[in-house]
Amino acid sequence: MSPSVIDTAGKQRMLTQRMAHLFMSYANKWDSISHKELLEVYHLYDRVIFEFYNNPTYQNLPKVHQAIKETYDFWQGYKEKFQDTLRAQEKIVEDLKSIVVQNTNLLNQIDWTVNYYSDVSTHSRAYLEKFQYVAAVIMVLLALYSIKNLFNIHTHLKQFLEKTQMLAQGQIKEDIAEAIELEGGSELSLASKNLSKFLNKFHMAQETSNRAKELSEDISEEIASISEEIKKKLEVVEISESKRRSIENAINLGEDMAIQSSEQLIVVARLLEKLHRILKEIQECCKDKNPSK
Repeated sequence: MSPSVIDTAGKQRMLTQRMAHLFMSYANKWDSISHKELLEVYHLYDRVIFEFYNNPTYQNLPKVHQAIKETYDFWQGYKEKFQDTLRAQEKIVEDLKSIVVQNTNLLNQIDWTVNYYSDVSTHSRAYLEKFQYVAAVIMVLLALYSIKNLFNIHTHLKQFLEKTQMLAQGQIKEDIAEAIELEGGSELSLASKNLSKFLNKFHMAQETSNRAKELSEDISEEIASISEEIKKKLEVVEISESKRRSIENAINLGEDMAIQSSEQLIVVARLLEKLHRILKEIQECCKDKNPSK
């Protein structure tokens, strides 16, 4: 055999090693260069083995032809598997490249979502902080306004109580008939009528006091409810500790003032009830004294 034939046969062995190397390189890198070189080596090996198998010279050499035939038959099976594997690998590479593209798009969408959520969260937190401040200011103003009204009611009731105490002369210890210095039955009767009118007006004032007490209790409950709601909000809002303490102090002050006002109205209501009993005694004494005159 000529040296060129031996050299070509040796190159065939190198081509098989080259095919294995390029196939692994293409599987790992997915590059078009490895794929192109792999196909070139594959077709070169296939062409040479086909020429060896159909060469008349080698067919006249039984041992050489038998070796070539075994190699050629093996190559046919290997070639079929190689083509199937290469097609599968090409599909895998195509899918992997698609996954890379989709993964990049997905990462971009995730980045956009994170940035959007961050912006929304920042605006929402700022809005919530402003809402908390406004709510606290409104609550304090409502509390102060309610307390002002309660103090006005307390002042008017106190003035009214002082005037009625002047009429009843405080704690009545002497005889009621002697305490009223009137001459003649007509004067005593007129005093009794006037006192009855005054008692009716006093009864209306007493009802007003009771309504004021109920209103004070309702306001106290409303302030407590608002305070509890704001305290719950403060637990989840991210604000400085100094601002948190300031809001809590304002809430506690409003609650304390509401409680004190309610207690004062209760005291006033009790005093009015006591005064009402005294005035009723005066009225009854006037009625008892009138027939004797």
